[in-house]
Amino acid sequence: MLTFKYRAIPIDSTRLYCQELVELKLDSGVITDGSGTELYAGDSSCKWLLNGPPGTHWRLDFIELDTEDNVDHIWLFHGSAPLKDNLIAKFSGSELPPIIVTDHNELLIWFLSDRATNRQGWTLSYSKTTMPAGVYSRESN
Repeated sequence: MLTFKYRAIPIDSTRLYCQELVELKLDSGVITDGSGTELYAGDSSCKWLLNGPPGTHWRLDFIELDTEDNVDHIWLFHGSAPLKDNLIAKFSGSELPPIIVTDHNELLIWFLSDRATNRQGWTLSYSKTTMPAGVYSRESN
């Protein structure tokens, strides 16, 4: 009779692709759920904080969006706290959102998913801009 010894190490799937909070201080870049060609992890709770000097406006342009519609959301908040009064917008599904320009130097992006259905995920680009705050159609920009 053969016997095998092994050691199992559980993987916390909620931290599989992204961390709890990442503070970004670059003028531009790309943010993604981190899953690459895989489906994003269930029970994700990941945050990115864009932080610029006073007077900074942030431009967000979604490149890809494929989340469970009305369940797994990307939330956008003015400031560093996910408070109801700070909510700018939330997105889910597969239709690309409009281009968003904020009027606050701090912007919190929060991705939340449940366990039920995971999809391809999302990618957005961000940059400092002098554009006035607002929502812009994709066709005009």
